[in-house]
Amino acid sequence: MRTASVLFVLTVGVALAVGSRPVVFAQHETAADLLDGERAYGASCVTCHGPDGNLIAGIDFSRGQFRRQFSDDELVRIIRTGIPNTPMPATNMTVEQASKVVAYLRSLPATKKSSAVVGDAVRGKAVYDGKGNCASCHRIESAGSRVGLRRSAGAQVPGLHVPPTASPLPIR
Repeated sequence: MRTASVLFVLTVGVALAVGSRPVVFAQHETAADLLDGERAYGASCVTCHGPDGNLIAGIDFSRGQFRRQFSDDELVRIIRTGIPNTPMPATNMTVEQASKVVAYLRSLPATKKSSAVVGDAVRGKAVYDGKGNCASCHRIESAGSRVGLRRSAGAQVPGLHVPPTASPLPIR
């Protein structure tokens, strides 16, 4: 009888100890997690923060710059609940989705390419103005259309072209 009681107490103790442990996620995010985070960022955050995360003064996600130091848990909470009395709204993201966005934001500085521009600016302008007919959708500074993405003079995004069917960012 004593053995059965001890065995019962041990079993209940182990069950309680295991049941009270927090859910443990992978220590490092996978490439799929980062891609999911990038997609969620593009769907929910890019309109205000911009594709490089640098449209809000004092914040530049591509350089790992936030208004202050935040833990991942704090950023997940901010993404989900917003910041009261600021333009940062709450979202309907799950904890898992918001965590993937945070992982994506944390990965940006490591993937940021050099700011050195390679190419021929004269040839690029000729393509933009002529054969590419880029000004029919895009604008550089004050010249061009208001339909598509705005570019700054000298900006280069190699291999990037957003098709006309994609939703353009608002002109600010």
